[in-house]
Amino acid sequence: MKLDRRSFLVLSTGFSIGGAIGSTFSPLPWKMTDDIAIWTQNWPWTPVPEQGPVSFLETTCGLCPGGCGITLRKAGKKFVRVMGTKGHPVNDGGACPLALSSLQLLYGHTRIKTPLKRSGKRGQGSWRAITWAEAIDEISTKLTQLRNTRQAHTAALYLGDNRGAVPQLFCRFMEAYGSPNVIADETAWQAAAKAFELMHGQAYYPGFDLANADFVVSFGANILEGWGSPVNAIRSFGKWQEKDGNTFVCVDSKLSNTAAKAHQFVAVAPGSEAALALGLANVLISKGLVDTNFLNWYAQGFEDVREGAGGMRRGFKRMVLEDYRPSLVAAMTGVPEADIVALGEAFGKAKNPLALFGRGKANTWENVSSIMAIHALNAVKGRINQKGGVRAVQPDFVAGWPEVVRDEAGLAGRNQPRIDGAGSAEFPLAQNLPNRLADGALKQTPYPIKALMVYGADPYYTLSDRDKVAKAFEHIEFIVTIATNLNDTANMSDLVLPADSFIEAVYDIPTPPGYAQPLVGLTRPVVPRLFDSKHPGDIVLELARKMGGAVGGSMPWRNFENCLEASYYKGQRDAMKKDGFWTEKEEADEPLSRAFATRTRRFDFSPRVIAPHMRVPKVVEPGYLKEAVSGDADSFPLTLLPLASLRLSTGPAGVPPFMVKILPNSVLADTSRQAVVMNPHTARAYGVDRGLGLLSTAAGETVVRVVSDPGMPKNVIGMADGLGREGNDKYLSGKGASYRALERPLADPLTGNNTAYGVRARIKPA
Repeated sequence: MKLDRRSFLVLSTGFSIGGAIGSTFSPLPWKMTDDIAIWTQNWPWTPVPEQGPVSFLETTCGLCPGGCGITLRKAGKKFVRVMGTKGHPVNDGGACPLALSSLQLLYGHTRIKTPLKRSGKRGQGSWRAITWAEAIDEISTKLTQLRNTRQAHTAALYLGDNRGAVPQLFCRFMEAYGSPNVIADETAWQAAAKAFELMHGQAYYPGFDLANADFVVSFGANILEGWGSPVNAIRSFGKWQEKDGNTFVCVDSKLSNTAAKAHQFVAVAPGSEAALALGLANVLISKGLVDTNFLNWYAQGFEDVREGAGGMRRGFKRMVLEDYRPSLVAAMTGVPEADIVALGEAFGKAKNPLALFGRGKANTWENVSSIMAIHALNAVKGRINQKGGVRAVQPDFVAGWPEVVRDEAGLAGRNQPRIDGAGSAEFPLAQNLPNRLADGALKQTPYPIKALMVYGADPYYTLSDRDKVAKAFEHIEFIVTIATNLNDTANMSDLVLPADSFIEAVYDIPTPPGYAQPLVGLTRPVVPRLFDSKHPGDIVLELARKMGGAVGGSMPWRNFENCLEASYYKGQRDAMKKDGFWTEKEEADEPLSRAFATRTRRFDFSPRVIAPHMRVPKVVEPGYLKEAVSGDADSFPLTLLPLASLRLSTGPAGVPPFMVKILPNSVLADTSRQAVVMNPHTARAYGVDRGLGLLSTAAGETVVRVVSDPGMPKNVIGMADGLGREGNDKYLSGKGASYRALERPLADPLTGNNTAYGVRARIKPA
């Protein structure tokens, strides 16, 4: 018997078992065990890897906005492994668990293989296969009927991300069709774009040069749990930590993995990160640790502003000195005054300090004034467009399309108010308000939603307050989901259309969130189409051609690849085809004034804005939102916080079986029970330290397994965000509970978006 790896493992097992010396060293048991091993490996149902020539093909991952380059290993005709692409500027060989398990989504049981039409009640998962011609005809008939009866505005589109050629193609369809109701998921990056629009004059995303900073303060940003472009953030953090003298400070309300790896962890009351940022700004200003050159030449609103007939408006400096003294901030945050002063001095004396924002994974909205408060720290130190600082990065580059064809029906529909109230007199600064979609559908005001088309999103799962969302979906007459894999929203739809996987088709991947340079990735069809799916861009183009008129005239491209050619400049297209991505070279000598598109070409600490429906301009100050947790504290004395995890995806596809298997007991207990983490003192106080608890909020309740964690603050419960799916995934459905289902929205005072980062809760023994 040869001593290969398998035989060595069998031999090792024999020694560990022990037994009589004669039987242990007799060749008979080893030979029998070897025969059994060979026999079982030759069972016909034993999975055997594909055999054949090995090849490697490169593309861009499309499972999240991270924009990582990945390399697929192919054996014979089948792909068997995913790796990060070495040398790619975003991830340089790294890959997250979701990318590594992406082949399970490509070949797995949740793939939508053909157009499906609901044959039972919504949510039952009962379907019958139909042809593409039947599916397109049914959607076209419904939308044409609404448009011909001047009801185009009663149709709505829900997107996961509105950046990139495919989402913009859907937006263009809705504009030509005549509906103002285009809604996209809320993220901290969109909130940051609003903050940058106010302070920089450009609705751009922040790009952080982590690698070249020397003193980083993260205000709730879990950069090791999937924040921004996850692999790039982790890779930058790893390289950055290798440099002597660098300091990383994590400000958070719980001991996250990021906090555990930090040089210093500053525990704050939930939602009070912005108050601490303004307290640090107070220290910088009081002790003269500011960049006077930037403040004098490139900023406005720092000093008091003269307005009207001799009147003065309080500037950022006076606001901070009066309202955010360290003693006051200590009461707001729970951080000792001496620690606030020490952290402020350390930040001020660093050569290249940097303040990060975007709580958790930054995949939910963050209060705009809070982001402005944290970003003001960067401005006070002149860290904008500097090495190791932050810059405004253009989030999307789609351009060059002809004007939309407009007709009377389309214009009439576009002039109607939005179903979510965004841009109205109540919410003049909001672009879209996803969490008000359910309210509009339930109340049917200002009108009912008669058709909803969903692409790249799973709103039935991601929107807060599941019970309300479920009732809202019942009021929508016609729901269409375009997706690669079945999810909760698809399960509640009337038609489900299969979209090509990013491994099967060409997609553009816009600038990764938080990435310091403009970059556009390109996916490549490295595997032939496996099922009867279509490119979503081709689906909407075919639908437009079927409808004709102004809608068809606004979509002149033969197919999506033809549209993509028209979406980017030649240099960008050539680079994407050659390298799989295009990136803009950094202009080291670019004048700082070009970083700002405000009227005065200066950074604005406290902008004065006016929007439609606003009679009086509004002064927007960086600030601290005291209420960051929704719910009634008297009825629900505890705070339930979402916990970010690199092992969980909150995206529309959920997580593949491989990722379910690697979830720790602190996330998923007893193979299916949702786990929550609590401080042991709190768990004992509520009698749940030894087992199951009934966790309740104003939105619902669920039975959970309590896990003790001294890193959690007292009276706080931590719950992983990403479980509790209700679709047809036999490996994921029924496992855990959904944090979003238990959350109640909390409106951002400035925009109305859901800024809740926690919900009031209670727990008792189950």
